[in-house]
Amino acid sequence: MTSGPSNLTEFLHEGIELVEALALFDVIFGSVVALEVALCLIIELFGSYFGSTLSQAMQSQRLHVLCFALIFAFFGAQGFVRYYILTRNGQAMTNAMKDCHASLTKLDIWSLSLTPVQEKQMACILNRFSQPTAWSPMGLFDLSRASFVMIHSVMVTYLVILIQFKEVETGG
Repeated sequence: MTSGPSNLTEFLHEGIELVEALALFDVIFGSVVALEVALCLIIELFGSYFGSTLSQAMQSQRLHVLCFALIFAFFGAQGFVRYYILTRNGQAMTNAMKDCHASLTKLDIWSLSLTPVQEKQMACILNRFSQPTAWSPMGLFDLSRASFVMIHSVMVTYLVILIQFKEVETGG
Protein backbone atom coordinates (compact mmCIF):
# COMPACT_ATOMS: atom_id res chain seq x y z
CA MET A 1 0.00 0.00 0.00
CA THR A 2 1.47 3.32 -1.00
CA SER A 3 1.24 6.26 1.31
CA GLY A 4 0.21 9.74 0.29
CA PRO A 5 2.50 12.75 0.08
CA SER A 6 4.31 13.46 3.30
CA ASN A 7 4.54 17.22 2.90
CA LEU A 8 3.02 20.10 0.97
CA THR A 9 5.71 20.13 -1.71
CA GLU A 10 5.13 16.46 -2.52
CA PHE A 11 1.37 17.04 -2.49
CA LEU A 12 1.66 19.89 -4.97
CA HIS A 13 4.07 17.94 -7.15
CA GLU A 14 1.76 14.89 -7.27
CA GLY A 15 -1.25 17.12 -7.87
CA ILE A 16 0.39 18.85 -10.83
CA GLU A 17 1.47 15.46 -12.23
CA LEU A 18 -2.11 14.23 -11.96
CA VAL A 19 -3.49 17.32 -13.73
CA GLU A 20 -0.92 16.90 -16.52
CA ALA A 21 -1.66 13.16 -16.78
CA LEU A 22 -5.39 13.82 -17.14
CA ALA A 23 -4.77 16.38 -19.88
CA LEU A 24 -2.39 14.00 -21.65
CA PHE A 25 -4.87 11.14 -21.28
CA ASP A 26 -7.52 13.17 -23.09
CA VAL A 27 -5.10 14.18 -25.86
CA ILE A 28 -3.85 10.63 -26.42
CA PHE A 29 -7.02 8.61 -25.89
CA GLY A 30 -9.78 11.15 -26.54
CA SER A 31 -10.00 10.54 -30.27
CA VAL A 32 -9.63 6.77 -29.84
CA VAL A 33 -12.42 6.62 -27.27
CA ALA A 34 -14.66 8.92 -29.34
CA LEU A 35 -14.17 6.68 -32.38
CA GLU A 36 -14.73 3.54 -30.30
CA VAL A 37 -17.99 4.92 -28.89
CA ALA A 38 -19.19 5.84 -32.38
CA LEU A 39 -18.33 2.36 -33.69
CA CYS A 40 -20.00 0.66 -30.72
CA LEU A 41 -23.20 2.61 -31.24
CA ILE A 42 -23.25 1.97 -35.00
CA ILE A 43 -22.60 -1.74 -34.50
CA GLU A 44 -25.24 -1.88 -31.79
CA LEU A 45 -27.82 -0.08 -33.92
CA PHE A 46 -27.28 -2.20 -37.04
CA GLY A 47 -26.94 -5.38 -35.02
CA SER A 48 -30.17 -4.73 -33.18
CA TYR A 49 -32.03 -3.79 -36.35
CA PHE A 50 -30.88 -6.74 -38.44
CA GLY A 51 -31.05 -9.02 -35.41
CA SER A 52 -34.74 -8.13 -35.18
CA THR A 53 -35.25 -10.31 -38.26
CA LEU A 54 -34.49 -13.32 -36.07
CA SER A 55 -38.16 -14.22 -35.59
CA GLN A 56 -38.80 -13.96 -39.34
CA ALA A 57 -35.70 -16.05 -40.02
CA MET A 58 -36.89 -18.79 -37.69
CA GLN A 59 -40.29 -18.85 -39.38
CA SER A 60 -38.76 -19.00 -42.87
CA GLN A 61 -36.58 -21.94 -41.81
CA ARG A 62 -33.75 -20.84 -44.08
CA LEU A 63 -30.41 -21.46 -42.45
CA HIS A 64 -28.46 -18.64 -44.08
CA VAL A 65 -31.07 -16.04 -43.03
CA LEU A 66 -31.08 -17.42 -39.49
CA CYS A 67 -27.26 -17.31 -39.28
CA PHE A 68 -27.25 -13.76 -40.63
CA ALA A 69 -29.77 -12.63 -38.00
CA LEU A 70 -27.89 -14.40 -35.19
CA ILE A 71 -24.57 -12.82 -36.21
CA PHE A 72 -26.09 -9.35 -36.24
CA ALA A 73 -27.82 -9.95 -32.90
CA PHE A 74 -24.43 -10.98 -31.47
CA PHE A 75 -22.75 -7.85 -32.85
CA GLY A 76 -25.54 -5.72 -31.42
CA ALA A 77 -25.02 -7.23 -27.97
CA GLN A 78 -21.25 -6.84 -28.30
CA GLY A 79 -21.60 -3.15 -29.21
CA PHE A 80 -23.85 -2.62 -26.20
CA VAL A 81 -21.37 -4.28 -23.82
CA ARG A 82 -18.40 -2.34 -25.22
CA TYR A 83 -20.22 0.97 -24.90
CA TYR A 84 -21.38 0.08 -21.38
CA ILE A 85 -17.79 -0.64 -20.32
CA LEU A 86 -16.63 2.71 -21.70
CA THR A 87 -19.36 4.64 -19.90
CA ARG A 88 -18.76 2.71 -16.67
CA ASN A 89 -15.07 3.68 -16.78
CA GLY A 90 -15.99 7.27 -17.63
CA GLN A 91 -18.35 7.36 -14.65
CA ALA A 92 -15.60 5.92 -12.43
CA MET A 93 -13.30 8.75 -13.53
CA THR A 94 -16.04 11.24 -12.72
CA ASN A 95 -16.51 9.74 -9.27
CA ALA A 96 -12.75 9.86 -8.64
CA MET A 97 -12.71 13.53 -9.65
CA LYS A 98 -15.55 14.22 -7.20
CA ASP A 99 -13.61 12.44 -4.45
CA CYS A 100 -10.52 14.53 -5.19
CA HIS A 101 -12.61 17.67 -5.09
CA ALA A 102 -14.17 16.67 -1.77
CA SER A 103 -10.72 15.93 -0.30
CA LEU A 104 -9.32 19.24 -1.51
CA THR A 105 -12.21 21.25 -0.10
CA LYS A 106 -11.74 19.61 3.31
CA LEU A 107 -8.13 20.75 3.46
CA ASP A 108 -7.43 24.16 4.91
CA ILE A 109 -4.62 24.84 2.45
CA TRP A 110 -4.81 28.60 2.35
CA SER A 111 -4.03 28.86 6.06
CA LEU A 112 -0.54 27.50 5.25
CA SER A 113 2.21 29.83 4.19
CA LEU A 114 2.71 29.14 0.50
CA THR A 115 5.35 30.49 -1.80
CA PRO A 116 4.13 32.20 -4.99
CA VAL A 117 5.05 29.11 -7.02
CA GLN A 118 3.15 26.86 -4.61
CA GLU A 119 0.15 29.21 -4.77
CA LYS A 120 0.11 28.94 -8.58
CA GLN A 121 0.41 25.16 -8.39
CA MET A 122 -2.40 24.97 -5.84
CA ALA A 123 -4.59 27.26 -7.96
CA CYS A 124 -3.98 24.99 -10.97
CA ILE A 125 -4.91 21.89 -8.98
CA LEU A 126 -7.99 23.48 -7.45
CA ASN A 127 -9.08 24.82 -10.83
CA ARG A 128 -8.84 21.38 -12.41
CA PHE A 129 -10.78 19.66 -9.64
CA SER A 130 -13.20 22.48 -8.81
CA GLN A 131 -15.75 21.31 -11.37
CA PRO A 132 -15.69 17.52 -11.35
CA THR A 133 -17.46 16.77 -14.61
CA ALA A 134 -17.72 13.54 -16.51
CA TRP A 135 -14.84 12.64 -18.78
CA SER A 136 -15.56 14.01 -22.21
CA PRO A 137 -13.40 12.58 -25.01
CA MET A 138 -12.31 15.48 -27.19
CA GLY A 139 -15.07 17.56 -25.61
CA LEU A 140 -17.69 15.88 -27.80
CA PHE A 141 -19.87 14.12 -25.21
CA ASP A 142 -19.76 12.92 -21.62
CA LEU A 143 -19.04 9.32 -20.75
CA SER A 144 -21.45 8.92 -17.88
CA ARG A 145 -24.47 6.93 -16.82
CA ALA A 146 -26.76 9.77 -17.85
CA SER A 147 -25.42 9.84 -21.41
CA PHE A 148 -25.65 6.03 -21.59
CA VAL A 149 -29.34 6.10 -20.69
CA MET A 150 -30.06 9.07 -22.95
CA ILE A 151 -28.35 7.60 -26.02
CA HIS A 152 -30.00 4.22 -25.56
CA SER A 153 -33.45 5.73 -25.14
CA VAL A 154 -33.00 7.50 -28.48
CA MET A 155 -31.68 4.29 -30.09
CA VAL A 156 -34.61 2.20 -28.83
CA THR A 157 -37.07 4.78 -30.16
CA TYR A 158 -35.30 4.78 -33.53
CA LEU A 159 -35.23 0.98 -33.66
CA VAL A 160 -38.95 0.76 -32.88
CA ILE A 161 -39.69 3.15 -35.73
CA LEU A 162 -37.42 1.22 -38.12
CA ILE A 163 -38.98 -2.11 -37.18
CA GLN A 164 -42.49 -0.69 -37.61
CA PHE A 165 -41.62 0.60 -41.09
CA LYS A 166 -40.04 -2.74 -41.97
CA GLU A 167 -43.25 -4.57 -40.92
CA VAL A 168 -45.34 -2.19 -43.01
CA GLU A 169 -43.07 -2.82 -46.04
CA THR A 170 -43.19 -6.59 -45.70
CA GLY A 171 -46.89 -6.61 -44.85
CA GLY A 172 -46.22 -8.28 -41.49
